[in-house]
Amino acid sequence: MSSDAIPESPRPVRPHDLNALEDDIRELNTALRHLGSLSLEELIKIIRQPGWTTPAEYELVRGLVQQLRAQVTLTDQLRATLLRGAQLVGAKA
Repeated sequence: MSSDAIPESPRPVRPHDLNALEDDIRELNTALRHLGSLSLEELIKIIRQPGWTTPAEYELVRGLVQQLRAQVTLTDQLRATLLRGAQLVGAKA
């Protein structure tokens, strides 16, 4: 951007569509509930089969399992932060 450029005006504030936000929250809640009902027990059966994998494939699966665990932990932290933050909005200090 050159020094002669006109700065962009701020985005206009969109009206609060609480119905749409509520729909988004309900969809997120459904997705989180569904996620909680998924099981990886089948994966445990698969990895126990003789000759299941090579060392490289093992590292790939191990890395994905570790990253999924980290994402689940982060998702729970984000959920808690969202709830705490929403409760504080408009609260008197």
